[in-house]
Amino acid sequence: MCMEKKMIAFTVLLGFLITVATSLVPNMYVIGEFPDVRCVSTPIVGVGYWGVPLPWIKQVVYPGAPKQIIPSHFILDVVFWIVVVFVIKLFYLTVIKGQKPRRKTIRKARRKKKKRKPKRKTRRMRRR
Repeated sequence: MCMEKKMIAFTVLLGFLITVATSLVPNMYVIGEFPDVRCVSTPIVGVGYWGVPLPWIKQVVYPGAPKQIIPSHFILDVVFWIVVVFVIKLFYLTVIKGQKPRRKTIRKARRKKKKRKPKRKTRRMRRR
């Protein structure tokens, strides 16, 4: 696996794991489902939301109520965290480690034909 593919796989995996980890963080100030997402100054009583930056788990607050996953928010959160991880990784590689990002150049490999030097005539060849 080449380095670029490893970096992309690492970024996607870490973005997904961060999104899943944010399910433990209550989000009381961003409510609603996409496209009707609102920011409120006080939390709404009766409904709990989890996930950052968009709440992607919703639960009505009463005993035994199931949690509902909001798929569009989940996908947007995963994309958001993938971009954040990619920017941090790129910053780390360029500024802290001092490496330039690799650019894939699309060039056909051209092999230069070496010019053959004329063979020197040996004594045997000269005699003939």
